[in-house]
Amino acid sequence: MNGLFIVGNKRSGSTHLMHLLNLHDEVFVSNESDIVWILYNYHNNKEIEPYPYGSPAGMNQSLEIAGHILDKNASVRENFEKYQRHLMEKGFLSEKASHKKSLKYIGDQKPYQNIDPTMMPFIIKNFPNAKFIHLVRHPFEVVRSSMKFANGTGGFIWKNMSPEQIMEKWEMHENWVKDARKKYDLDIIDLRYDRLISNPKKEMARIFKFLGVNFDSNLLNNCKEITKPNFKPITTYNLTKSQKQLLKEYNMKTSFSWLDLKVFPKISRYYYRAFKNR
Repeated sequence: MNGLFIVGNKRSGSTHLMHLLNLHDEVFVSNESDIVWILYNYHNNKEIEPYPYGSPAGMNQSLEIAGHILDKNASVRENFEKYQRHLMEKGFLSEKASHKKSLKYIGDQKPYQNIDPTMMPFIIKNFPNAKFIHLVRHPFEVVRSSMKFANGTGGFIWKNMSPEQIMEKWEMHENWVKDARKKYDLDIIDLRYDRLISNPKKEMARIFKFLGVNFDSNLLNNCKEITKPNFKPITTYNLTKSQKQLLKEYNMKTSFSWLDLKVFPKISRYYYRAFKNR
């Protein structure tokens, strides 16, 4: 069993990626169980307090369901596997209960935690064969999603933040990924959210090949079936020089035309509906 960690930014599509990964019989990724953060504190004899950059909702619920699994006499990997398997078999948050006998990868959907510089030595030490999926979404889209989510459960993270402050957080977490790549020999793959949404079969085939697990056309069709493109007009914000540089490294736009801002999303929705209904 190997660790599998989604890294990058929140509001980048990590929940949807988790659902797609969990379609595979040999993969289980929990829906924000905070398992790495829990084990980091537990095995360092620290009080398990909420992670500073996220909502404590997932952690509290996972501890309520599986906290009794933790064993001081067990290794980090043993606690990790037993804890996550228990959540998988009981069902947790948006993931229904499942029983997968031949798991090759177990992970958690916590992009901040799984690349946090403070916790990386702990992850590398205890999961030396882990694989990382770096999920990237354009910061303008992250801002839109964050500000919309700010009015819902867990939205206190972005409640009083301006778009510029949200983009600063986006940049900080993307730099965490860059720094980890330089410091550690990570087995990591980049995945752009816009490409995942526009061509889920191609992108998930690439991810499954990276993981070294078998897949077929039925599995890829299922990935496409649960992926619903949601084109929206783009709102632009001022980018700093360093943010522009990051976007260039990801081959993402730093500026948008009036077609991108107003017309293209509407045309895309029209043609998508027309194609889907053929």
